[in-house]
Amino acid sequence: MRSHIKTAIILSLLMLMGIGTAKSQDDIRPRLGIRVGLDIDCPTKYNFKNGTSVSLFGAGAGFSVTGVYNLPISYSNFYFEPGVTLYYNTLSMDVDKLDGNTSVPEPSSMSTRLFGFRLPFVFGYALPLEKVKVHLFAGPVLQIGLVARQHISMKYSDINLGGSTNAYGDDGLLDRFDCGIRIGAGVEQNNWIFQFYGTIGTCDQASSKYAKMRTSQIVIGLGYNF
Repeated sequence: MRSHIKTAIILSLLMLMGIGTAKSQDDIRPRLGIRVGLDIDCPTKYNFKNGTSVSLFGAGAGFSVTGVYNLPISYSNFYFEPGVTLYYNTLSMDVDKLDGNTSVPEPSSMSTRLFGFRLPFVFGYALPLEKVKVHLFAGPVLQIGLVARQHISMKYSDINLGGSTNAYGDDGLLDRFDCGIRIGAGVEQNNWIFQFYGTIGTCDQASSKYAKMRTSQIVIGLGYNF
């Protein structure tokens, strides 16, 4: 009798382990995901080596679309999530400070429009709660700018003037490469995920060897994990 009870207990434990393993294997399967974000660019001042600085670039906004591949690490709640992002951002500019003129007779405007891609490599932890998962993540982000144009519009008397120039290269003001550190959090429910994170730029974005400038981003995003 005791041997049958022991056998039943062992079989029950094996069944529970099998169910638990099957659930764990389902939870740790790799997942594809997509993210759409509202990007807010936050550049620093244009700092020259002689000690002077100027707020040449102002904050701007844009959007980003990211595809991610979520890779759970073993049976833990940790994961590795590489991705590819296409972004379009704008930066406001002070055309008066660019020209060294503080008294433009008529209103004028200038902006820089940037398009490129980013490669985020983030590590995260998903904390399962009753109905949602809370995500905490961080990691490096490589950024490569493809196109950047400086658009200017001026009005002198009744004449409207405008045009654009390349913001990258020897004649531009910006460098196309950057490496940032991303830190953020998110809440996931029913495969939908809401995220809020920031990326701190670590590379000099000023193309001039006589100046330094860095840019960072704040992103509010919504995504879905398949």
